[in-house]
Amino acid sequence: MPEGAARPSVEFFFDFMSPTSYLAHTQLPRIADRVGAEIIWRPMLTLQLHELTENRSPTAVPNKARWIFQDLLRFAGRYGVPFVINPNLPLEMRDALHGALVALERDEIERYCATLFPAVWAEKVDVDDRAALADRISAAGLDAEAILARIDEPEIAAALDANTREAAERGYTDVFPPTAEFEAPVAGHRSFIDSDMRRAVAIVDPHFGTGELPGSADHSEEDTIARSSPKSLDIVGEVMMASLEAISASLAKIDRFTEAPVVATPEPKPAADPAP
Repeated sequence: MPEGAARPSVEFFFDFMSPTSYLAHTQLPRIADRVGAEIIWRPMLTLQLHELTENRSPTAVPNKARWIFQDLLRFAGRYGVPFVINPNLPLEMRDALHGALVALERDEIERYCATLFPAVWAEKVDVDDRAALADRISAAGLDAEAILARIDEPEIAAALDANTREAAERGYTDVFPPTAEFEAPVAGHRSFIDSDMRRAVAIVDPHFGTGELPGSADHSEEDTIARSSPKSLDIVGEVMMASLEAISASLAKIDRFTEAPVVATPEPKPAADPAP
């Protein structure tokens, strides 16, 4: 970091119940240390965030739950960290998160999170049980009695609520906004494109094969993400044609390569002897 430059910082909104928070935490402190950045720790309550943003947990959507579980396993493997589903889930996490706010005031948040995240996602600990929570805090060398003595304070509960409401006001709901129109350019993959990431397209039409014609709810109050519309089918067609054109171009390159005559590479001539 150049001398005199402001120290970079990153706000980390997290919940111990969130597996993506856990995976992020396995990497964030190391990255922040490497670039000299400060982590601003912002405990929040995911379940309350879902209520405020009218969102749902991925576990409430079977297809999404299966996809995200496989994705979590892939990232855990990539990071080389343990990842198991805690049989005690769903956990409320209020005590653990209130404890995080107390640890933050005591300047012990890094050690607190370093023991709580793996407790939930690697060791299957029921941290809603205060005795189990105290054991984990003590195992990190922290004063569990002093921390737990404050987790019922109204000011601590208010701070957690404020963090969660701020996250909702900022629009932190999900990568794929649940209220976005199916055809809207801001829905789903647009976020990845704007972030200069490789494009990915998911096409979902749940009404094929159900006895209801696609587009039957077009321009009605029932024209939601759960129903297809002619416009969405047009987009499906455009995506398919663009994909076929890309595949066709790749195949053409392969054809040109296989049809090209084989030309032997001439052997290099020996270097001439230097003049006497």
